[in-house]
Amino acid sequence: MASEGRFGAQAGEYSAFRPVWPREVFTRILACAGEPRRCAVDLGAGTGLVTARLVEHFGEVVAVEPDEHADGRIDLVTAGNAFHWMEGAAVCARIHEWLRPGGVLAVFRYDPPHAAAGTLEELLHHEYSVVWRPHGGATASP
Repeated sequence: MASEGRFGAQAGEYSAFRPVWPREVFTRILACAGEPRRCAVDLGAGTGLVTARLVEHFGEVVAVEPDEHADGRIDLVTAGNAFHWMEGAAVCARIHEWLRPGGVLAVFRYDPPHAAAGTLEELLHHEYSVVWRPHGGATASP
C-alpha cells in the first residue's frame, strides 16, 4: 500500500489510531458487488484499510490516492470515509466511466453508520444530496 506519498511521516501514526472497518460493512458491500470479482477500485485509499480487505475478495484492487484512470471494466468502487473530501460530481462522472454494467459504487463512513441502495443517480440524488449539498464549495476546517 502506497501510504507514504500522501500521508508522509504521519502515515504510521494515522494507521495506528484509525479504527478498522467492521466485517459487516464488507459483507454488505460484497453481497451487492456479486460475482465475478475481478477488479475493484478503492477511492481515497489512504493507508489501505479498505484496500487490504478488498484484496481478500478481488483478483485485482487499485488503490487510488488521490485519483487515477480506469476503463469500464471495474466491478466495485469504494470510498471509505473519503468521499466528503472529493469533488462529488466530478468523481461520480469518472466512476460512471470506470464501472462495468452492473458494477457497484459503495460510499461509506464511520459516523453515523447507514446504508444506501439503488442506482448511482438515486444514491446521489436521495441519499447524499442532503448530506453533501451544504458542504459544496466550502473550505474544510482542520
